[in-house]
Amino acid sequence: MRRLVLIALLCLLLAGCASQYPGDYISVVEHEAPFLQPETTQPEPQDPEEPQIPSREAARSFDIRMGVQEMIRSGEELCVFHLKDYEGDPQEDMKDLRNSLLRAAPKYVYAMSSFDWQITQEEGQTQVLVELRLRRAPEEIMAIEPRRMLEPAVNKICEVMQSYVSSYTIQVSGYYDEDLAAILDDYVLHHPHEIIETPSISVSVFPAQGNVRVLDLYFNYRTGSDTLRKRTKDEVDYYLDHYVEQLGEAKDTEELIRMLYQKLVPSLGYASSEEASVYSLLFEETGSSRVMASVAEYLCRQVGEVCEIVHGERSGESWYWNRIDTESGWLYFDLHSAALDRKPPRLLEPAEMEGYSWPREEEPDPEPEPGSDPVPGPEPVPVPGPEPEPVPGTEPQPEPGPAPATEPESEAPPETLTELPLPTEPPEETRAAEPIPTQTEAGEP
Repeated sequence: MRRLVLIALLCLLLAGCASQYPGDYISVVEHEAPFLQPETTQPEPQDPEEPQIPSREAARSFDIRMGVQEMIRSGEELCVFHLKDYEGDPQEDMKDLRNSLLRAAPKYVYAMSSFDWQITQEEGQTQVLVELRLRRAPEEIMAIEPRRMLEPAVNKICEVMQSYVSSYTIQVSGYYDEDLAAILDDYVLHHPHEIIETPSISVSVFPAQGNVRVLDLYFNYRTGSDTLRKRTKDEVDYYLDHYVEQLGEAKDTEELIRMLYQKLVPSLGYASSEEASVYSLLFEETGSSRVMASVAEYLCRQVGEVCEIVHGERSGESWYWNRIDTESGWLYFDLHSAALDRKPPRLLEPAEMEGYSWPREEEPDPEPEPGSDPVPGPEPVPVPGPEPEPVPGTEPQPEPGPAPATEPESEAPPETLTELPLPTEPPEETRAAEPIPTQTEAGEP
């Protein structure tokens, strides 16, 4: 009975819901289980294979040396050399390997921060395990350029310096402990239009001895490299070329120096600084004796004048100034000192350079003007020639009185050339020399 009542109530409930939502229907969807991935088994991790060590064959020490160079070029730091029909003693050859590389190609030894080797036996075959560490990347080592002798090397280094790099490495043959930093500093001094700021330069040489060396050069600039490159190209070159055009209109040397002073010191705001550069001189009115003398020499030479830089002392202080070749000889001028004194510069004789000292033995000789007569030297001393022979057809006139039988010349010796002044010009008429009487002629009545 209770079951029938429940069924009736359920029917009434369903009917009421249908009347409340007319036109709607209810759909029943069979329950689906979520999609499950099939179980997969992960492979067990395996031990990574050991890297294969590069190997090469070698029959002599030359093959090992070439192989080590190839290791450096390719960036390998480990290699096994299999010795097959090897000529020589591997132990001694490996001991001399570093020295042989130094003699032939020192840049490869320079590339290695460490070099170790070990000779082993593997299945009856001799092997050499070589292990090394590189201090620089292989591409950097191969970029080291070789130069024969110092002069071509200096030219290349100066070319690189125009890019204002911080370091440069070069291999030089024929390098014998020259002061390379001083050579490069002198180049910067005489080429202000190429390198507008003098860097501090340090040089490291490898090896310490030998004919072929690897040189590491380091350049320290106060101004950034990008800024220096831009200033040189866009500003300094323009103003220097403009000054050259104007200085070319000078009528004489005095006017040239006066115009030069007006261009480089346009106002009374000139200041001195040991850190001055060509740029600070041209655009900031801040210079030094070195920078001023460097720019003055360059501009004078560009207009055809013979001008040089003099380095010495002024009042006990290291100083630079200039000398210029004029019609009166070499004259001196100091633009930096004139700028500090707020006075126009003067052309001075060496004796007028009070307070200045410099090596006087370096004084250049004045250049002779084209077409001028050479400097007269000492007059040549005439050399006496042979005595003139008697004129044919003339009778010899014996001297009066008998002459002694021996030494007929003792009483009246003939005049000699040494007792007479030497003539500067030969006489117009040559007098016939009187013959000396012989013993027979003196005894005749």
